[in-house]
Amino acid sequence: PPGRASWRRGARWRERAVTAWLVLGAGYTGARVASLLHQRGDAVTVTRRRGDDAAEVAAATGARARALELAAIDGDRLAAALAGHDVVVVTAPPQAPDGAVEGRLAAAAARAGARRLVYVSSTGVYAPAGGAWVDEDYPTRPVTAAGRARHCAEIAADAPTSGIDAAGWTARWSAAPAAAPIAMPSPVRAQIAVETRLLTSLVVTPAPSGPQ
Repeated sequence: PPGRASWRRGARWRERAVTAWLVLGAGYTGARVASLLHQRGDAVTVTRRRGDDAAEVAAATGARARALELAAIDGDRLAAALAGHDVVVVTAPPQAPDGAVEGRLAAAAARAGARRLVYVSSTGVYAPAGGAWVDEDYPTRPVTAAGRARHCAEIAADAPTSGIDAAGWTARWSAAPAAAPIAMPSPVRAQIAVETRLLTSLVVTPAPSGPQ
């Protein structure tokens, strides 16, 4: 029936509710997330600033394409663009140094009825570790302009917002080898330093879904 996905496991069929995902700023990481979601039967829309770039990602991942310039539209138009999606994943870089766009995005996601907002950040928000292991309890004290912008975007995206599951879900990723440290999520919020391949699975895992 409409709104359901089915797959075969052994000799029997199982069903689960399809989740509608919106991946904002789908570059390398966002495309991997979209591809995995499409493969498991979820409805996925990817966005880029340019329509032809979005179409290219969509063709490679099986997702739908949409052109969307986050910094160029107001809260009402942003909420309209997010409407109909259960989970919003933000893989776009910070849109401004102060996190204002991400704050507007979080508010728009709540107004649009999204059940989860996932903000993909970077380990650049942490203080220099000198080679030590880093997890979500390590101090956030970025030393670069990019890291400071990421941190402001995190805070804005994670601000308490009515209607969003656990006020958001932040993943901090690194392009380090697979042996990089991994911090498992807390019950309330996840702030994870993790290699990109593992990040893709972690972003997808907490999706709200129907009975399995």
